[in-house]
Amino acid sequence: MARLVRDLEHNFRDAVERSLNFKLDGSVTSLAVVDHYLAQARKETRAPILALLAAGAGAYFGELVCRHLGGLWIGDGRDPRNLRLLMTPAFAYFSPFDLAFAAILAAEPGPDDPRVPAGLTPDPAIHLQTEPRPPPNPRRAVDPDEPPPDPPEVLEAGAEPLPLPLLPHDDGSDDATWIGARLAELAPVPVDEFYSLTTRYETLELILQLLATRHADAGYDPYTYTVEDYLHAFS
Repeated sequence: MARLVRDLEHNFRDAVERSLNFKLDGSVTSLAVVDHYLAQARKETRAPILALLAAGAGAYFGELVCRHLGGLWIGDGRDPRNLRLLMTPAFAYFSPFDLAFAAILAAEPGPDDPRVPAGLTPDPAIHLQTEPRPPPNPRRAVDPDEPPPDPPEVLEAGAEPLPLPLLPHDDGSDDATWIGARLAELAPVPVDEFYSLTTRYETLELILQLLATRHADAGYDPYTYTVEDYLHAFS
């Protein structure tokens, strides 16, 4: 899988440099160049060409996210469409291929769109927890104004952690619902900007910041998610 991502990213970097005479450096600002490059293919209708472009751009975007925000790849190591990126600072995951595909089209493609590769159901969404739950095995932060807490209860393997305590400004909803409400409070952006990888990165960064604040306000230390945490949640 690592080799697949590495090869896709390498080939995409080379293609951008040949086309635009610009060397991608893996920085967040380089996403503006990537978005410009993808926009040039907006009139392309051949599904194989678009799939190859989305695979390369998705790999570049995913690697950039891993370096700057923290993430883990999962997939079968053969088909870029099966690659998923799992965020480590919070429970959030997405398909880099599908995000890149939507960025090319500046729209969310439907399953009957002839530009969509056969057998693919597009899913350009960032998925979050849909059940109210704290980080796995939470470690409560120490409040210096409170007496020392009792020793933490040791959870048995597979046991569900205790729920997050409700705060006055928190409705106790799951992360997906809560984040949806926070994002709905923001000013709308044009459609082409909404689907750009630059905006996707900014949205992902904002989601992680909001979730970190939410958990910190509830008294939890930062937690780094692992593949095992995701597998447990999916099971």
